[in-house]
Amino acid sequence: MESLAPGETRLFRLIGTAPDPEKDVFINTATVDTDETSPIDSVWSTNMGSVTDLSVVKTVTPETVAPGDTVTYTVTFTNDGDADAENLTFIDTLDPNFSYVLGTTAVDGTPASDPLVPEWTWDLGTLVANDSLVLTFDALVAVGTPQGACYPNNYEVAWDEDVFVGTRSLFGVDVAPVCIPVDPDIAINKTVYAGHDSGAGCAGSELVSGVSGAAVTYCFEVTNTGDTYLDVALADPDLGIDQGDMNVVSGDLSLAPGESVVLYYDSTITADLTNTATATGDPTDDQGVPLDVADVTDDDTAAVDLIGPVIAINKTVYAGHDSGAGCA
Repeated sequence: MESLAPGETRLFRLIGTAPDPEKDVFINTATVDTDETSPIDSVWSTNMGSVTDLSVVKTVTPETVAPGDTVTYTVTFTNDGDADAENLTFIDTLDPNFSYVLGTTAVDGTPASDPLVPEWTWDLGTLVANDSLVLTFDALVAVGTPQGACYPNNYEVAWDEDVFVGTRSLFGVDVAPVCIPVDPDIAINKTVYAGHDSGAGCAGSELVSGVSGAAVTYCFEVTNTGDTYLDVALADPDLGIDQGDMNVVSGDLSLAPGESVVLYYDSTITADLTNTATATGDPTDDQGVPLDVADVTDDDTAAVDLIGPVIAINKTVYAGHDSGAGCA
């Protein structure tokens, strides 16, 4: 080749025969040299012998959990090649919310040594040609792991084989996800009772009767019946009030799962009234950060019955006058 213009590319094709067919690897070196530059070498190796054909599949059970649960990872290694995979190692990168459970490693169902740390590294020895092995181990999902998300897993597999210089490797990225769903829920119990006593009489009953102007107290008990934290709001359109008009008896409006808050509102009887209160819960994590899920609601009713003054007359008559002594 006499010259090569700036930006120009030339392609050359050479066909030849490997000088030693008994060798496993044929290494070829090409050199380019010019009057203006130093020689540049390019080295390429071609495998002439047996090689591994390694595949890895990682799964997890169960795929859906709650914080505090344990999952089992299963990693299947298959060597479909005709060379052994020597010094096979498996390095697992668990999510920071997941931790390996000591003593749970098994290889082909037989208990095996725990992985090396700080990286979770399993030394698996040699996987011979046309064979497979199964690695299993458990991981604990930490209490407090954020819900409403999935947590995939990454890994690296490395091994040696005779025909290659150095270590071969393959990677798994975002595999075997474990999902932690959320199931928020809320319940409200609304009651009423006669009188005003700063809510001491809560929980009350479903119905109270009284004359016009009689004092009554409404009670609102809200319970977080789901598995997320809730920021609670209350509304009672019939009374024209919300949580800002009510007074807290116990608890607060940020509820952990299973917690309750009790509020009361002082009122009077003005008419027959069946009124409905609605509790709305905004799901959050344990730090109060809203989750990307829909609000939950529940409603309940209580009633007051207006009664008026009662009067009755019974008129009779009898013979004679005795200053009414004979009135019956």
